[in-house]
Amino acid sequence: MARGSKHHDCPITSKTKRKFCSQPSQSVADDGILEAGVDTGEEQASEPITDADEPLSGPFPGGPHDPSVLKSFKSHVAAAIWFNKEHDPLKLQNHSYKLTQWGDSISVPEGVRLDKTYYASLLSSTLGVTIDEAKNEMSRYGGNGVTLEWLRLRFQSVSDDSSLEFIEFAARGFLLYILGCTLFVDKTGNRINVIYLHFLRDLNRVGRYAWGAAGLAFLYRQLGLASRVGFRQIRGYLTLLEAWIYEHFRNVVSPHLRVE
Repeated sequence: MARGSKHHDCPITSKTKRKFCSQPSQSVADDGILEAGVDTGEEQASEPITDADEPLSGPFPGGPHDPSVLKSFKSHVAAAIWFNKEHDPLKLQNHSYKLTQWGDSISVPEGVRLDKTYYASLLSSTLGVTIDEAKNEMSRYGGNGVTLEWLRLRFQSVSDDSSLEFIEFAARGFLLYILGCTLFVDKTGNRINVIYLHFLRDLNRVGRYAWGAAGLAFLYRQLGLASRVGFRQIRGYLTLLEAWIYEHFRNVVSPHLRVE
């Protein structure tokens, strides 16, 4: 059928394609697709997409008609299928077994019941406080966390003259303080869950844990929550988020460093 006509024949079986081919294509013609030399007839049906890497600048046969929505549609598998070119089977890649060769994961200890008794015992054994003091401090904020101010006041007096045991307690307290100020910022801005002390028990193993992965997972979770209606704040390692913004949106945001 001559180019520019309102109807054309297509050797296809899909209902969607039949609907597109059987209905008048006036909107396609109005958008200039026919004038640009891109036909939707049978001559084009079996031809491969030769410029798939180029951005979509005009209407595509069968849709989309608005190129501003999906600029990379030419390289999408749906575009290839439209021209009767099925996608080859994907080769599966799974290297999860290699995780055991890298940093230990930050995950809930297996077989441990996370209750107030466990949290108090963990706090006592790692920071050297009594069970009663641990329970009293945690009861102020829900039963599973301590304040950063409490950590600072308790261990700020550590010195070289302190006992080795107290220095180890202070080291764990300082690391927990660091985590509460960076990777796992609480919504209050002044609290940290004591569960992280489980991974600070052995100070020689602290560096083997995948803290970066845990920090990213925590931040992604907070970004998801911040997208919900009713949420008015966001937590997590926002300094990392700011650095990512500066890196990927340099033409929009220019960082102004405060050297002081």
